[in-house]
Amino acid sequence: MQELINLHYSYYRKMKDISIHRNRILILILIFVFRQESNAQPYIFSHYSVNNGLSQSVIKCIFQDSKGFIWFGTQQGLNKFNGYSFDNYLNNPSDTNSISDNWIYSIAEDHDGNIWIGTRNGLNKYDPKTGYFKQYLFNAYETNSISGNYIYGLAVDANGNLLVNTALAFNIFNPKTGEVKKYAYPTLNSSEISDEGRPIVQTR
Repeated sequence: MQELINLHYSYYRKMKDISIHRNRILILILIFVFRQESNAQPYIFSHYSVNNGLSQSVIKCIFQDSKGFIWFGTQQGLNKFNGYSFDNYLNNPSDTNSISDNWIYSIAEDHDGNIWIGTRNGLNKYDPKTGYFKQYLFNAYETNSISGNYIYGLAVDANGNLLVNTALAFNIFNPKTGEVKKYAYPTLNSSEISDEGRPIVQTR
């Protein structure tokens, strides 16, 4: 149990670090805005919608990769924005090289530049070199299978492992070896803090 708590702490601390980093960026933007206030120049915001190429207007997650592309996960497809236009990625049931589902929950990038996508139906790896997706779906008969197909959260640790948050368990996935370590969530009780029914911290 202590190991599970430590893993949860590591995962959510990483999420907190990401949040802090975003807040720092926001602070820098605000500082820039206030410094430019004296110039009395108007601030222009660009608004993007399905009319501009987004596959859907409900944005579930946003991620900027190491090359500067901005990824948008929606309830109806994955979108990559290059600053001018959108590329849409949708599930094709007859193509196993397409993304496994259109409902996107989370996005992350590994040390090799691959983009990982958590969906309502499986984990996916997008290879920018080939343009193909590799699907990782739950299989009860495979030892190194992720613990479920609802992938709510993704992060990459310093060792290159993918931290995968599902509804049933916390997973540590090694993309190099394919090994998956699973840590089942304990039953919720009044002493736990939860998020959408999944425990985050157990106090005893």
